[in-house]
Amino acid sequence: MSRMKAGMPHKRTSFRKGAGLALFVAALLLFMLIPSVHGQENGENLALNKPVSVTTFCNSCGTFGTNAVDGDYETFWRALSRDEAPAITVDLGEGVEWNKVVMTLNEHVIDGYTLAYSFDGQQWTDVYVLPYSPQGSLETIVIEPVSARYVRVGIDTTRPANALIYELEVYLTDEEPTGPPPSVLTEITLHDGEREYGYREDLLLEIGDTHQIEVTAMMSDGSEADLSEAIVSFQSSDETIFQVNDAGEIIVVGDGVGKLFVTVELGPSKLATEIFVVVEDLAERAIWEATWAHPTIVSRIGHPAVMQLGEAFPALQVKAYTDLAVTGDLVDSDGHVVWTLSEQFGQGDEAEIAIPGHASAAGTYQLRTVLTPAGKAPVQDALYFTVRDLNNAESGQSQVAYVGEDGHLQYVPDYKGNTVLDFSNSGYRGGGVQIPDVQARIVVEPGEGDDTKRIQDAIDQVSRLPLLEDGFRGAVVLERGTFEVAGTLRIETDGVVLRGKGAGEDGTILYATGTSRRDILQIRGTGGPVIDESSKVEITELYVPVGARTFQVADASGFEVGDAIIVRRHGNDHWIHAIHMDTIVEREDTVQWTPFSLDFDRVITAIDGNKITVDAPIANAIERKWGGGEIYRYSDPGRIENVGVENLRVKVEFDPSVTMVYSGEEYYADENKARTFVSLANVKNAWVREIDAYHLEFSLAVVQPSAKWVTVQDARALEPVSQITGSRRYAFNLNGQLSLVQRAFAEKNRHAYVVGARVPGPNVFHDSESVLDYAYSEPHHRWSVGGLYDNISGEIALMDRGLYGTGHGWAGANYVAWNTEGVLIAQSPPTAQNDAIGHVGERRPGHWPNPDDPRPREDALWDSHGQHVTPQSLYLQQLRDRLGEQAVQNIARKPVGGPELDTPDLSYLPSLQAIYVNGAPLEGFDPERFVYHYDVPLGMEDPPYVAAESEYAFEIVQAESMAEPAVIRVRHDEIDNLELEYVVTFAHTDLPDNLQFYTAAGVTASADDGNVPENTLDGDLSTRWSAEGEQWIEYDLGEVKPVSAVLLAFYNGDQRRARFNLELSADGTEWVRVFDGESSGNTLQLEMFTFAETAARYIRFNGSGNSVNAWNSITEAQFARHRLEPAAVQMNGHVDVPDQHPNKVHVQSSWMRDEDGNLSGEGHLHLTPRGIKFDLISMDWLVETSDAVTVQWKGEDNRGTTIHTIRIHFVKSHSGSGAEAASIFIWHRNAAVGEPQIALQHVPFQGNIQWQ
Repeated sequence: MSRMKAGMPHKRTSFRKGAGLALFVAALLLFMLIPSVHGQENGENLALNKPVSVTTFCNSCGTFGTNAVDGDYETFWRALSRDEAPAITVDLGEGVEWNKVVMTLNEHVIDGYTLAYSFDGQQWTDVYVLPYSPQGSLETIVIEPVSARYVRVGIDTTRPANALIYELEVYLTDEEPTGPPPSVLTEITLHDGEREYGYREDLLLEIGDTHQIEVTAMMSDGSEADLSEAIVSFQSSDETIFQVNDAGEIIVVGDGVGKLFVTVELGPSKLATEIFVVVEDLAERAIWEATWAHPTIVSRIGHPAVMQLGEAFPALQVKAYTDLAVTGDLVDSDGHVVWTLSEQFGQGDEAEIAIPGHASAAGTYQLRTVLTPAGKAPVQDALYFTVRDLNNAESGQSQVAYVGEDGHLQYVPDYKGNTVLDFSNSGYRGGGVQIPDVQARIVVEPGEGDDTKRIQDAIDQVSRLPLLEDGFRGAVVLERGTFEVAGTLRIETDGVVLRGKGAGEDGTILYATGTSRRDILQIRGTGGPVIDESSKVEITELYVPVGARTFQVADASGFEVGDAIIVRRHGNDHWIHAIHMDTIVEREDTVQWTPFSLDFDRVITAIDGNKITVDAPIANAIERKWGGGEIYRYSDPGRIENVGVENLRVKVEFDPSVTMVYSGEEYYADENKARTFVSLANVKNAWVREIDAYHLEFSLAVVQPSAKWVTVQDARALEPVSQITGSRRYAFNLNGQLSLVQRAFAEKNRHAYVVGARVPGPNVFHDSESVLDYAYSEPHHRWSVGGLYDNISGEIALMDRGLYGTGHGWAGANYVAWNTEGVLIAQSPPTAQNDAIGHVGERRPGHWPNPDDPRPREDALWDSHGQHVTPQSLYLQQLRDRLGEQAVQNIARKPVGGPELDTPDLSYLPSLQAIYVNGAPLEGFDPERFVYHYDVPLGMEDPPYVAAESEYAFEIVQAESMAEPAVIRVRHDEIDNLELEYVVTFAHTDLPDNLQFYTAAGVTASADDGNVPENTLDGDLSTRWSAEGEQWIEYDLGEVKPVSAVLLAFYNGDQRRARFNLELSADGTEWVRVFDGESSGNTLQLEMFTFAETAARYIRFNGSGNSVNAWNSITEAQFARHRLEPAAVQMNGHVDVPDQHPNKVHVQSSWMRDEDGNLSGEGHLHLTPRGIKFDLISMDWLVETSDAVTVQWKGEDNRGTTIHTIRIHFVKSHSGSGAEAASIFIWHRNAAVGEPQIALQHVPFQGNIQWQ
């Protein structure tokens, strides 16, 4: 009989998520007030800073017993999880009289306590016993005065590894004794007339049932509670499963697992309990249950189903959950049919069907069945067993995966077909492919100060090179020496590699400086797989086993070989309940699991009817009973590939004065510094190799969930610097799938080789070592699947992590530890399997079961403990079996780089010889530089016209606005698809001297991340406003003013382009959009965005992220009116262009701009020999700089056929008068858009020109 009892605080209403948090916050606020109250009422605290002894404490957490007497209500004492009777004793000293104890404690985890005193510390007298959980965080006990030296509080708790006592105080007062604790509700019992239900026990019902639940309760004095005056409430967690009325009557309406919550309130007492209501529609979800009946065959998940050669075949045991027809064939390993099945079953039928004959041939047998429930579509299922000559099995090999006579691995499945996974598809390009040597395109030398921008500029330069047929653009090579990196480097384009010249002290060193916590390098695309939801097709097999590559779907006609697909495996509420992850023993922050799915990223390699085969095995069984599965087609345009970093050393600057103590040893603990070397996100076919990394906090390499086919090899994580606690020191951290870590080394890490939550797998750690571990290499939490620890030396755990973290639970399933050394914990979760094969070293028990949670956990399959097995490496043998010996050689360690590879080669590129802007040569042009920024003078309202020269064919896409670049694409004449791109961007970045600035009276924003909008007005470029997504920030000038310029500086403005528009309003209601585009992406300073002068009080920036991510971040904002200086230009002359048509253009014009910016003048153009004349109709703009004069006007030709746009650019003479050259552009349209019909560039001007 099980009841909900006092002393089980995780069952109390106050501990539920939300309510518990509110009480915790309230308690903290109360703690802040308590000292002054105590000081006023009680006089001297006799326990303050007195000697303390405790049964246990957490040294690494700093939660010592002395915390309970230090006068600080935010520090606390906690015990260790193994402490079955935690207690704290205070030594008050000789002859101290007292009578009052005040405790500030954690009522959420304490189930009761006993207060006792002693004169000698040996003989104890209990003076107050609370047999139930405290009703609040403050407990006060007054006894008769006593001169006892020692005070002890013994705690009754099932969760000692939580805060227990924040403060324990002792006083002498004249108060009367408090007496025994009041009688309160301590126990709720639920029953239905047949049995009683304890906390979170299962009530099994069927669809359509009605069921009555009754409630009784007990008081703390042992009497039965009178519930006639109590408030008893019932609540269903999911009314699609069951409903419950106020009288406790349950009505079942659907399949699923729900919770019935029952709360009883009686006077000041309130208790709650809950039970599971489990409704299983097995006719729909399971259809049947089939197993083998045989003396040696074990019909259990993860246990090899093996029988002796020559024995009689097993019998088939069947239980039908619905009316169905079953047909099938038992086939041997050669595909021969040895028995045929054809049966009809009614719902509820149970049968044992004999299979005639004996197993005369060795191998794996498969019973392939088709189940046809009455009135429904057929589904497939299969059972397996293996026949072996067990008397002659080779020694020194595993019983589940051994090398057969053909030299290939033979796998022994369990009765459902689950096998040890084939992990060989893990790694670059799906395993067995040599990481390529990529030719250098740029070499960077160490500089003075921060080298981040110089290295990033080189990466960006290579990123703009054409992608060659081999999938690469080229490598950025960092010379020997030390490069200071104060920011984050980013590779964001296919085919780019960052390479050093060695990981030794004499090689290339990236020295991460500064105090920002960051990644040193990010290799990332813009997004992961994009699933086509319309392509969804159901998997029709009842059970797809672990290790399967082939499975049936309802309709494969919409798929093709080569399609990238997601194979989705569902885990429903029944499955969560079956693996007990909705009943994790709780502490304050525990989160029980809810249903989730695993998405396996695969490629279709074959289609046979409705049978689909994929490139890599499925790492978790897909079972209709637990939710089934489906496939989807996907695309991944946001992923980048063929990217990597290699052959360098990483060091992180840290403050050596920041230290902590762990187990009596002082260590460096500074965390205001770079955390991780490289993060790989939204990538495939990537690598990290030959890296030595020192002084990191988190990881040398983090493979993010959206990454696949990544190799990390020949890397060492050394001398980490951080606190030794959670979320730190995860040296090699895999969260994607089909990744390989090999030949790695880690020291002083917590989780050296670790896999994150719900990682689909497979993933491999191979031939690597960790030393001086503070915790385990492991799948870390929440059911990651399909991992291999192959020849790993260190401390490894494959286990239920229970309440660790926020409820890590079963951390890994279908994992294999193969020929490992050191310490190994290996347990197997329900519905899955873990294997420990050939481990040499300590076999350590899991952390559960323990007194907190005594429920049994099954051990993994332990095979050959104490000696290694053949083959030495599972991964290498699987690679050899699938691709041959060359694949193994391909992934062996090889030299990286070399003199020829590290010498830049750009000779293959089609290039330009010159770029012209408005006819003038672009300053600083270099054929091997591909991105330029042109500072557009104020007043030039149209983007400049760009032209080029090259021996190769090229095309130019002119900018249509200042926010757009001009793009020149140069094509190779002989190499197909080889194209090089040059980009010229424009912006008004040179600020004039005559700006009239306005001070904003206020600022608001739609959102922020803690970087508030006021930061944009503080004059400090190091502060910012930031908000993610479509967000706005609005400025109030206080009154309506003439505005023609907004100046903005952007966070990381030299590395990305902000995307936004600007709107102005006089009243905050009617808005006018004056700008829509991007920032330049090349400066951290203020950029000016100009527009026609507008009367406005309010200015709104509407952001939509940037060229890298969805964040909007402004460091500074200013607002102004700009006025151009008066200007006047007079000219009379011509240009001769003998080889062009027309070959002469005569210009006779006079233009003016007054102090108010008004334009006037006259102009005439005459083309010879065409005889066409253009006369000025109106002026667009006039711009004068120290070097040039540019004017644009509208003209009508003498034929009166159309309006033309004419732009003339004069380069001033060095003599101070006249012009050296002129460029004339004529568009036969009313705008300067696209290519002009006449373009005369930078030709000598003959005649007179004057300006002022």
